[in-house]
Formats: sequence, structure tokens, C-alpha cells
Amino acid sequence: IITTSTMSEAAAAGGDWRKSIAQSYRSGQVRSIAEELATFEPGASADSKKMLAMKFEDSIFKAASSMDDYRKIIDKKINKLKKHYAKKGGVDEENKDLIREKELLFQKAIRDEYGAKLIYIAKHSDRAVQVTRMTSGEQKAKVLKDHCDSLKKRALQLGVQIDGEAPLPRLNHDMAFLTQLKASLDTIVDTVRSHVVKVEDANLFLEEQLDSADKKLLNSKNSNILRKALQDAADADNSTQQLTTDQMKLLTDLMNVPTPIPRRNQDADQVRAALSRIEKMRASTQAILTYCGLTAEEKTSFPGSLKKCSAILKENLLALGKDHSYLFEDVEEKDEDGNPIIKLEDAWNKHLQYADETVVQSAAAVEDDDITAEDEPANKRQKTDEDTSTPPAETNRMVISARVLLTPGRKPISKLIPELKKKSAVLIKNGTVSSIRMEFGTAFEMTIY
Repeated sequence: IITTSTMSEAAAAGGDWRKSIAQSYRSGQVRSIAEELATFEPGASADSKKMLAMKFEDSIFKAASSMDDYRKIIDKKINKLKKHYAKKGGVDEENKDLIREKELLFQKAIRDEYGAKLIYIAKHSDRAVQVTRMTSGEQKAKVLKDHCDSLKKRALQLGVQIDGEAPLPRLNHDMAFLTQLKASLDTIVDTVRSHVVKVEDANLFLEEQLDSADKKLLNSKNSNILRKALQDAADADNSTQQLTTDQMKLLTDLMNVPTPIPRRNQDADQVRAALSRIEKMRASTQAILTYCGLTAEEKTSFPGSLKKCSAILKENLLALGKDHSYLFEDVEEKDEDGNPIIKLEDAWNKHLQYADETVVQSAAAVEDDDITAEDEPANKRQKTDEDTSTPPAETNRMVISARVLLTPGRKPISKLIPELKKKSAVLIKNGTVSSIRMEFGTAFEMTIY
């Protein structure tokens, strides 16, 4: 037995890890590097540094021994460049104008990076402090308020516009002060904002936490631990859950299937749309599990999957919530004796019964050109206005509509074959009669004649 960690190490030693990295992931790294390089040179932009960033990333990609090593080297080299430029004060320290321009650009870069976060904190800090006081006590509320007030002051000094606050004059900070300020903001802004967001917008908080978890799962060590735990759990439960990229692609396709729009006054369409949403939710939950079981390299082919799955779950839950009252009333409809008319278990506990001579074949069923109206049995002819035969005595009769799905020599409905394959459909021929058998997991089996 080869463990996941052993497989990962073997792949890394052979250089195979590079083949698993998606090009979109590498492109994202190049963009991030270009943006960082642009901050080191006055007047430079990310586009002007893109070619240099590509060479920089490619050299590290070829030299790295694993994905973790690749990311670690990039971070290390970028941090080294930051320290170098902060210490030396730019390209030419003797040129004061150039130094001042560089300081202003660095100050703008800090404002661009943290401006939106600081504005959000300032806007919602009062409510966050109030809720914290109610849930966690006066001491924690005071600590949060002090942090929010301090960050609000730093935002005004950086020139960030905050509603209801008079702007402060911009101070001529030197590079050393700005570097220290940025280090302080790096340490505290995200933590304080996380507390505020948790109180103000639970959905946004969840999205950001999923983003953070996604980044952590790109670490090979974290992915291997989680993958092994999921495999052990599947083995213990005798589960057939597949933790592969092919399974992830299949589930992604199922998640993105359009939900059928119900037609007006068509009850069956409402139910069909609800079932489609439930199927998308099922695929989303399985996709989360499958994604967590992939290796770090395989995850790069499905960026942001945790957040995407969460968004689909939320969207369909809300839609089902709106339709719940309608669907609930439909299912709980009672007959004259007060018994529910529709029960799910009726599908396999009760046999379908109907009176004789009450079968009506729909027009769509008559598709064989060799059968004429004269050859059809009287009880299967399509009814017309000229039909003056006496109807059956039963007034509450059952009507069955039929439709030919598969006809030899004719092209089937476009979506029919893929759906049959998903249910492991088997075509059974018995003389002149053909049928299709489908398995719905271990719940039940259906035969279509």
C-alpha cells in the first residue's frame, strides 16, 4: 500500500508535480508578482513588470522541488526585495525628489490595499462593539473599540475618506515610518475586520473564511492529511465516494446545470424545478467533499471551489424556501377521509390499479408509420370530436398518457441518453418486448417498458 504522502513525495522527486499545476494558477502567481514588483519602482505599473514577473516565476517553477517549495521561494524572494528597497530608500537616495515620489507611491499603495477594509471597519464598528459587549462582555468590547478607533485615525492620516469624519492633513511620512505603518496594518487590520464582518454580514464572513481555507488547502501537507482522513472514513463506511479530478469535473457540471423555469399554472414544472435544485445541492455537497480529498496540485485546476459550492447551496436553499409553502400544500393535500393523497412510499408499497377500458393513449405515442388507425384496437384510438361512443361509467377514472422515447432508426431526445447512463440503465430485450432497467442507488429499481 502506498500512502498519499509517499505518492506526493515520489511525484515531487520525479518532477511530475509540475504537470498537475493548472496554468490559471501560475498566471495568478505572475499577476501577483508583477503587482509587487511595480511597487518597488516609481511610476511603474503591473503591466510593465509582467514580462519580468513571468521570467521570475518560470525560473522558480523550474527550480522548485514541490508545490510547497515553489510557493515558499516566491514569498521569500518577494519579502527579501521589500526589505532591500525599504532599507536603501529606492534607486537613488541622493535624489530627494525621487525619494519623495517613491514615498508618495508607497503611501498610495498602502491606501489602495487597506482603504476599503478601513472604511468598512469605520462604518460598522459601533454595531460590532455593541454586539460584542452583549455577547462577550465589557472588556472585549473595549479592546475592539480601541482597535477600531486607532485604525480609523490611521485611515484619516493616509487620506482615506470616511463618512462623517473630517479629513486630516496628510503628513509627509518618510519610508521608514510608512514601512512600520504597513507592518502594523498587516498584523491587525484583517483580524479586526474579521470580528466586524462576523457581526455585520455572516454571508460575507463565510465567503472570506472559505477563501482562507482554500488557500490553506493548497499546502501539500494540509491536503495530504485531509485526503488520508477522508479515504480512511470512506473505507470504514465501505463508501464508493471517488476523490478524483474526473469525479470533481462531473460534479461541477451537475452543479452548473440550468434549473428549468416553471411554466405558468404548471404544478409538475414547480416540482421538477424543486427536484433540480435538490440535485444541484446534492452535487455541491459531494463536490466539497471531493475537492477536499484532492491533492494540492489537483486543486489548482478547480480554483475557488469551496466558495462556488457554498454560493450554489445558498442560492438553491433560498429558492426552495420561497417555494416551500406551495410544495408543502401540494404534498399535504388530503382526500375526503382526511388521508394524504401523495405519499413517497406508495411508489413501492402499493400497486397501480385502474378500471378496465380507461387507458387513453396520447397522440405522441402513435409514431409507427406501419400502424394505421384501422389496425388499432378500439380502446386505444385517439378520441376525436366525431367519436360518439358512450364513455365508461366511472366518473373518477385514471388516465394514462404514453410517449415513445426510443424508436429504432430514429434519433433519441438529446438529454435522454446521458440521463439513462447516469442511472446505470440496462436495455433488456425479451422477444418482441424491450425494456430499460434503471437503478436508483440502493433505494429502488425502475423498469420502463
